[in-house]
Amino acid sequence: MKQKVIIITFILLSSVTFHLETLSAHHQVLAELKDLEKAFQANNHTIQQWQLQLREQVEVEKLTSTIKSIKQLFPDREMEVEYTNQAKKLKWNPQHSSSQSESIIIVVGKNSSKADVIYTLTGDTSLDKWVEESNVHALLKDIFTDKVTKFTCASTVLDDKINSVYFLNRLQGFLNVQQVHKLRESDFTVLSGYTKKWDTSIPMENEQMNIQLAARQVDKEKTMITIGTPILTTEY
Repeated sequence: MKQKVIIITFILLSSVTFHLETLSAHHQVLAELKDLEKAFQANNHTIQQWQLQLREQVEVEKLTSTIKSIKQLFPDREMEVEYTNQAKKLKWNPQHSSSQSESIIIVVGKNSSKADVIYTLTGDTSLDKWVEESNVHALLKDIFTDKVTKFTCASTVLDDKINSVYFLNRLQGFLNVQQVHKLRESDFTVLSGYTKKWDTSIPMENEQMNIQLAARQVDKEKTMITIGTPILTTEY
């Protein structure tokens, strides 16, 4: 009897540990979007457009299992195959709703032993609702691992009553961004920097970068503000 209790306890603890690890992984992926949401809210603005991209490489011999899992998550979508000179692409076309769009693609490079699995989610509603209505959590559980690379992006439009440079400086201060590089043109400003809030980064000019803030004039009276985390991509 004692042995049975120990076994049952071990199983329960293992299940709880797995659940906590899963929640932790989900939280890490969405934490950057939460930080961006708080940054805009602290400056009395809401985000008008979100984007999240998840990307991970898998071994080609494991693709059959990956494709099966994707088909189970997206049963109503047809898989399309496209060939280019450099790669084969497996596409599940975007599924649109009133507030979001999500798509997934697998890119298999020629003579490559690995394939890129890329999931993209865009939305224009509240973050919590946006994520709840998507397949993000299921994908993080069944497709992606803790090695997933993520790209997050959020944007809003300012009217001419708000100075865009001042607004960018406020966002930079809220997120504790250390400037690495700045590009300024007549209608476009982009600041590349590093914040200790986030763990991942990419090299830039012998330093590390993990955030970009941009202001682009979209007409005479409006400026689009965009904040994002950079991602290294391979085009096929």
